[in-house]
Amino acid sequence: MAVRFQWSEVDHRVIRALLGQLASDDDQQKRLATLSKRQLSATARASYGEPPHKNYTKELVDVAMVRWLPVASAHVVEELATHVQSGLSGPQRTQDISTKPKRIAFLAVRNRTAKFDDVVRKHFIAAHKVHVAAPKGPSKRQSALTPVKMMGDAALAPHSLHQHQLEAQIGLDRLLKARQATPAGVVVLPTGSGKTETAVTWLLEQMERDPTLRVLWVANQQELLQQAATRFEQWARCRPRGFLRVGRVMHSNSYPVSLLASKDLDVAFVTIQSLAADLAKRRNSYLDAFLCRPTIVVVDEAHHAGAPTYSKFFERLQGHKVKAVVGLTATPYPSSILAQQRFRANFPVTVHQAMPEELIVARILARPVLHTVSTSFQIEMTDKELRRAESSDLPSSVLSRLDAAARNELVANHYVNNRALWGKTLLYATSIANANHIHSLLREERANVKVLHSAIEEDRSDVISWFRRAKGEAVLVSVGMLTEGVDLPDARTAFLSRPTTSRVLLKQMIGRVLRGPLAGGEAEANIVYFSDMWRNFSDLLEPPDVLGSTLSSSPPTSTSGAPAGPAGGIIFVEEVPELDTGALGDIRRQFERGHMLPIHVSQLAGFYRLPERTIPVFAHQLDSYENLITGAMEGSLQGRPFVSFFDDTPAPTPSGRSLRDLVDFVRENDEQPGFVSVDHLVGPSVAADRIIAAGPIDDAARADIIRNTYQSTLVSLAYPTPLHFEQAVDQELRSRRERRLVSEQVLRPSIGEGLRKLPRSDRDLTQPTKKAIAGCLRLLPTEITANLDPPAVSWSSRVGISNFAYWTIKLSGKARGKQTIRINRLLRSTQRAVPDDVLSYLIFHELLHHLLPWQGHDAEFRDYESRWPDSAKNDAWFDSLHERWDLTVAKYRNDTAKPDE
Repeated sequence: MAVRFQWSEVDHRVIRALLGQLASDDDQQKRLATLSKRQLSATARASYGEPPHKNYTKELVDVAMVRWLPVASAHVVEELATHVQSGLSGPQRTQDISTKPKRIAFLAVRNRTAKFDDVVRKHFIAAHKVHVAAPKGPSKRQSALTPVKMMGDAALAPHSLHQHQLEAQIGLDRLLKARQATPAGVVVLPTGSGKTETAVTWLLEQMERDPTLRVLWVANQQELLQQAATRFEQWARCRPRGFLRVGRVMHSNSYPVSLLASKDLDVAFVTIQSLAADLAKRRNSYLDAFLCRPTIVVVDEAHHAGAPTYSKFFERLQGHKVKAVVGLTATPYPSSILAQQRFRANFPVTVHQAMPEELIVARILARPVLHTVSTSFQIEMTDKELRRAESSDLPSSVLSRLDAAARNELVANHYVNNRALWGKTLLYATSIANANHIHSLLREERANVKVLHSAIEEDRSDVISWFRRAKGEAVLVSVGMLTEGVDLPDARTAFLSRPTTSRVLLKQMIGRVLRGPLAGGEAEANIVYFSDMWRNFSDLLEPPDVLGSTLSSSPPTSTSGAPAGPAGGIIFVEEVPELDTGALGDIRRQFERGHMLPIHVSQLAGFYRLPERTIPVFAHQLDSYENLITGAMEGSLQGRPFVSFFDDTPAPTPSGRSLRDLVDFVRENDEQPGFVSVDHLVGPSVAADRIIAAGPIDDAARADIIRNTYQSTLVSLAYPTPLHFEQAVDQELRSRRERRLVSEQVLRPSIGEGLRKLPRSDRDLTQPTKKAIAGCLRLLPTEITANLDPPAVSWSSRVGISNFAYWTIKLSGKARGKQTIRINRLLRSTQRAVPDDVLSYLIFHELLHHLLPWQGHDAEFRDYESRWPDSAKNDAWFDSLHERWDLTVAKYRNDTAKPDE
């Protein structure tokens, strides 16, 4: 049992008063009055957190002093009053608080210091804690330190292997018989087609034939090892009674790699990182000891085996009793040339290959159809939660906050309103409480539903058997128990209510419903993805990130069930055919992450192609990416956040996950990935160019151009609706007519020959900044300048082509909320070449963005800007700079500063 705060223990009158503190209007107040006690608890959980978050301490204490203390038990009030009094001195220390009314009066006159509020909050939480059932089963650490026991029981196979799996095993038999010192080959099977199952069943058969045979299973992720171990245990039951083999999972959070030397070890599941560390430290490695018996080596996710990390490992396999080396992958080849060469050297033979479309046509796999549902549920993570999410998966505290009444009702209603379409459905919940709440909502709607998690009283196998026997509509709501080792072939739909940053977990959730007709499933599988609004996090994985080109998409829907517009789902763009759906999702998330920042025009320059994904790159990001890659290759990134390389670039900026994946690739392969060039503009200038080129046109034709541009280019990823885009186009056309400064635009290339580059000077921005601030106070209305808290103004760390200057605000991390104005280091020149007045005007322009955030260059913005003396003259100065000076960025490479300067 565990002791936890529960809103259900709080007096409903107190909850209603607390929620009233957050109500934004009379309608919300009226709705509160209609909520039942159960609904009040659920709403409080979603609004305040469970227990209530520190961010709401003031609201909590405001209500607690007036509403909670009078209804709280006498001993609770006594404990609180005594606690507070013990921290006082003088007469207050001995004041009479012998009765409850005296104690409440004593507390009512205390100063509302932060310490006092914190004490009240803690006592409020403690007073509403109850004993609840703790989740059953071993902890992650205990589970990781449990041997893998593969015991035969003559059980029936969970299902028959498919033709492509049998053909792959025939190929493996041929590989094993090859007359080579160490035969090696790769099996290429797509996600959901059972490549792990293919290898495991074949290996168990080989181990039954040869009792001395060992298996070394190598992967680059800990999750993959546990998945393989589970499959070995599951399929070993199909071997004859008396069959027994022992395995161990070895990585930094499990058994140490030294156990490779154990004599009784038959199957070793080891990360390549652990093996590399072993080989680097020891002449006589633990791996050598393991390979003293006949061994088959399996390399999972083999497309990574082209990295230098694997080189010593493959070298060490020579000269030992290695019968074969088998690679497993869903990706035929690595992306870079050197990695491809190393991959082919390690796996010279393709044992068997089946592509997704081939298995879909063969009706072995179902064609996945994506249904994206916008929940409109907003969530923001703390810095601690962000660090956890970036290093592993979303922490439990974040997943618990997704257990919100409105979100749960949306998920339940989306199933109920379309239950005939969804059929047998697996619904992945975020927590045990979330699963129970959704289960209750579905029961109320008379759905055929059961819940599966570690705290249920019903036997787990009975629940799974119920789902297997169910005909037609049925829902199985689960928490972390259907992602591996469970065979449910006729599950037709996956409800992805549980977000994740784990590629393995997302593949497992989706893979449960990808069985085609010949595998007991159907021709199409529905993937229903619930898309939340993450205010300061953009590294979530979405179905297109793991399914790629096999995925088709239905129109996205909003919370009301109506079409949500392109921003809520995947956009297939006719004009950029090279981009896969995962890259399009990445671009959309970049723009969503920067939706609060001014975005004027972005040029998609291309994308890096990694083994499992592509990373889109905009022109203004190119220099930063190149510097990051150089740092990764030189090993000079220690202690420096990857995102800091993009401090000088305006929105959109890449996600942390993209940067980590890129750096990991470079470190693994000691080279930069292949780059595919693309030339595609994203922004209002595209439509503006088309409108101008069309000449005199009426409003209908103009609207058609804007609509077609929105629908056929990536601009729909940057602007949530066509109306937002139309407003941006109007601003762009107005700027062009007036020739006003757009400092965030890509700089124009220099024209003419013989131009000199701008002279370099150790220029200080203090005086131009003071003049710009004084101009704001003198020229702008006081209601505007009342919010003027001047942000730091500094030179960019290097010369860039993307802008003269830009204003930005830090949206996450420790410096969240910090605002900055960056001036392109290109202008760090002499007073004669770049006068103080033009710098002051440029800073004034960016201060307007600071004062009118997220407003863009609208009419109000331009009106204020034009109040600057000689603004037209300064606009012309910037517009003609490329005619007077050579602005080629490469010629300014030596003018750089350290990131902290």
